[in-house]
Amino acid sequence: MTTTATTDGAPRTAPDPHRSPVHGVTWLVLRQHRLTLWISAVVFLALVIELVWLRTAMTDYIRTTMRHCADAGAHTDCATEAMGVETDYGELLNATGLFIGLLPLLFGLFVAGPVIARELESGTYQLAWTQSVTPMRWFAAKLALPAVVAVSGLTALSALHTWAWWPVQDLLPGQSWYQGFDKLGAAPVAYALLGVAVGAAAGLLIKRTLVSMAVTLVVFEVLTWAFAALRPYLAGSRTKVGKDFPTLNSMDWGWRQGYVTASGGHLPEETCPSRSAVQQQCLTDHHVVGGFGDYHPASQFWTLQWTQAALVVVVAAALAWFAVRWMRRGHR
Repeated sequence: MTTTATTDGAPRTAPDPHRSPVHGVTWLVLRQHRLTLWISAVVFLALVIELVWLRTAMTDYIRTTMRHCADAGAHTDCATEAMGVETDYGELLNATGLFIGLLPLLFGLFVAGPVIARELESGTYQLAWTQSVTPMRWFAAKLALPAVVAVSGLTALSALHTWAWWPVQDLLPGQSWYQGFDKLGAAPVAYALLGVAVGAAAGLLIKRTLVSMAVTLVVFEVLTWAFAALRPYLAGSRTKVGKDFPTLNSMDWGWRQGYVTASGGHLPEETCPSRSAVQQQCLTDHHVVGGFGDYHPASQFWTLQWTQAALVVVVAAALAWFAVRWMRRGHR
């Protein structure tokens, strides 16, 4: 190690070029969870390779099928050949999407358990607090790692999954935009922040690893259910009316249907249960003359995505603010 002279003549130790830029409590967090980070990196790389391959394979399959159909004309069943995308690639794409949709909850469980509650439960946090590390700095370092990993990782994976899904969305039954909403676009990233915030708040409040993880699971599921229930109202839906329940385009999300009365009013479908004699009498009593369907067209996908993501981030920010306030008030 060498020394250099300062302007006042006192020697000063030159910075070590081999020293890691990450040090202190941040280095400690990385050190504690290095195995988890390595496993996460391997899984992330595997998913990236898989999604790129899926997109390439599916688009090549569709291009080849269309060329074959154009050459064969009426001598081949093009619809059947196009559905080969579902059997050859659809299940793998669906399984990958389900895993990506599960990652926000896993981040929340990781924060609630190993990152926050386990140290508070075992008392190891006291060692850090006696080494010139303030409780808030400890808390910030503990949350910084999962938050950065969650946002960066889910942004890349969700973008790749959406990119792979987009050209085949109308060829995969059960994987339309409204059925896989939380696995596409900005939704997984917003939910990842929510998972981290819920996990942090649960870990701080409960301070018991398993109980904190269980509470995180329940709260996260309740919140995601609430956002799913609110989703139809995040953008203005359209209404189609007919003599019976109207038929919608396969890419439209029909989220509500019911009956139209002679006066033009709308009744929920549950008003008249589907039991022959009882239903017919109910329809007559309410002067029903037709049916209606409220729906969101596929063109509203991104409007619903960004509106829901904004609401989820607001809730996550509120939980994070609560956790910070709790940390400051309890450990002044």
